This record gives sequence, structure tokens and C-alpha cells, in this order.
Amino acid sequence: MAIAYEHGLLDDYITKIPDARKNLLESVLWGVKLNGCAVSKDEIEQIVRIEIK
Repeated sequence: MAIAYEHGLLDDYITKIPDARKNLLESVLWGVKLNGCAVSKDEIEQIVRIEIK
């Protein structure tokens, strides 16, 4: 999901709310986690911190 985010594949889903890019990235990462992907809360926070600069 981070790669898709970096390449702009999720840009169609960005709305005009504050912190929309961060919310979108967090949402898709939590979505894959809750559907079985082995990623921890700390890893999600780290990915968001790295990608949102």
C-alpha cells in the first residue's frame, strides 16, 4: 500500500479535508491489517511518519 501511495495510485481517493493524505494512508494500512496482513500498529505509525513529509 505504501508503494501504491508513493506512485499516486490512491490520489483519486483524496478529499478536500485537512490531513487527507495522512488519513488515506493510515486508512488503507489499517484496512489491510484488519484483513489479515501481518503489520503492527508501530509499523503503521512508522510508515505514515516516513511517507508524510
